[in-house]
Amino acid sequence: MEGNDIEDLGGGSFRTVGAVQRYSLLDQYVMGLIPPSRVPPFFYVENPTNMSANRTAGSSPEVGVTFNGTRREILMEDILDVHGARSPSAADSARVHRQAFIFMVSAGRPQDAAAISKIDLIRRSWEAFFLDATDRRMRAITALR
Repeated sequence: MEGNDIEDLGGGSFRTVGAVQRYSLLDQYVMGLIPPSRVPPFFYVENPTNMSANRTAGSSPEVGVTFNGTRREILMEDILDVHGARSPSAADSARVHRQAFIFMVSAGRPQDAAAISKIDLIRRSWEAFFLDATDRRMRAITALR
């Protein structure tokens, strides 16, 4: 659900270094794109304190935030122990998804050509972003048939 890449600066200090650029390998496992054996160990920071920016658990990702906390290591085996294996497996998961973008206006209001063009640009850009963000493992097709 969004997030940052976090750099461990040592001594219980951390810094956010990347935001919403790609789906992590854990994300890609959950999406059915890779087997669990391809997910490397990762970590989260427990009880973050001394944040350089005013942040909450619901804040959007932001690069450059420094903070302190306790590093907690997670192995893919830990995830599997709690949640079990993904079904369907990566070998049987879909790699192409059709998505529609819908622009709605209130009844009796005129359509806004500029807004429609903007939505269409976002729609077309989404396909390329999604392909890159999944390391070219999944495609989103947004064109209507």
